[in-house]
Amino acid sequence: APTTTVAPTTTSAMTTTVELTTTVEPTTTVLVTTTIQPTTTVAPTITVAPTTTTSSTLSATTIVYQSYTCDTSADVYIDEESPATNLNDKTRLLVSYHPTKGRARGLWKFNIPGTIDAAQIDSATLHVSGSIHTGGGTALAIYCLAVYCYALNFPFDENTETWDTHSGGDYDASVFASGALPDGNDWETSIDVTTLVKGNLPKVRSNGMLMRKQQEGPTKEYQNIASRESTDAEDFAAHLEIVYASTGATTTVSSGGGGGGGGGGSYSSTTTTTVPVVSTTSTVPVTTSTTAAPVTSSTSSSTSTVAPSSSSTTSTSTTTALCPVIKMFQDENSREVTVIRTLRNRRMAQSIDGLVLIYLYYTNTEELTGIFSSDLELSNSAAKLIRELTPALELSLAHNTSMTVTPEQYADIITILRRTQDEAAPHLKKTIDQVLKKLASGEMMKVMGITIQEK
Repeated sequence: APTTTVAPTTTSAMTTTVELTTTVEPTTTVLVTTTIQPTTTVAPTITVAPTTTTSSTLSATTIVYQSYTCDTSADVYIDEESPATNLNDKTRLLVSYHPTKGRARGLWKFNIPGTIDAAQIDSATLHVSGSIHTGGGTALAIYCLAVYCYALNFPFDENTETWDTHSGGDYDASVFASGALPDGNDWETSIDVTTLVKGNLPKVRSNGMLMRKQQEGPTKEYQNIASRESTDAEDFAAHLEIVYASTGATTTVSSGGGGGGGGGGSYSSTTTTTVPVVSTTSTVPVTTSTTAAPVTSSTSSSTSTVAPSSSSTTSTSTTTALCPVIKMFQDENSREVTVIRTLRNRRMAQSIDGLVLIYLYYTNTEELTGIFSSDLELSNSAAKLIRELTPALELSLAHNTSMTVTPEQYADIITILRRTQDEAAPHLKKTIDQVLKKLASGEMMKVMGITIQEK
């Protein structure tokens, strides 16, 4: 039998040991070393000083305002119908025009002190009254007789003066004043003659003043003014009130009467105003606005804003809605716009009812402007009526008297309101309805100082 034995004499073993002898450590340290700071310091380094200073200084001055009543030393009227007749025995002065009898004009001479200089005059007012014992005057204008006042070119003698001796009242037409005399015989009124007295004082003082109708013809119109010969208790003679300024100490003068007769004059009041030393300074306001430029990196940014120290001024702008009347006349300074604005301020704004009417008007201005812009016939009718009423309304406001409209003019007012109402939106329709009711009740007419002429 086979005797050979096979034995594995070679022994194999894994003698290699693998070890991780390399140690990997994060030896690089990454730090965010950049600190973001607003390194730029922004300060209002530019100082703008208000270097422009405007100053004014006045010395202390005492201004004395005195009201001096200048009585009449002479008055008479001259009549073209009786050109050679002296009418000084009359207790009235007639101002008139008659198609066949001609013109009549009134003359006055006032005791104006020679110490009053034109440059000192602040105002001059002529006061006159109706002649109660006469039948009163008539005028074609809505309520009054429009007149002019002038300085005479040479003196007159009331005891001998006639139309012929004074050439119909030779006057200087270069400077004049205008006014109005109310209807009837029981009235008193005043006329601002400042322009005439200041502008032609030497002639007014030395020669006197003439009053005539503004339009002498073609229709009969007249008014009677009380003269200094009148003895009626309700009347007073014309007198001229002058308010003038003077500097220096106040002089106290006893007051006297200013009515009838032919006395000299009187100081009716003295007002002293002292103007102290006044220093006014205006500066240019400084405004500095600074914004720091932001510093940025890839990861962050910072922004610094430095609020400056500044002075500021406040301005206010007012936007006024377009007024339909201004739109209608294309000029906010037109005569018509001015008189309506005066009516609003002097009369309507003085009562609750008037303020309500003003409010209703201004809350609807935009729509009213639109209606009148789109309906030119309606706009033209309204403009025509306003133009027609303006002269009388102007005089009414100037003399604080009522104004009379004819029934036809009142009807035109109603027609224009109703036509506007027809084109209005519901809210405005309701507003106009309220106005129509106030007109019918007489409330609105009372607020505006308007009466309707009786038929």
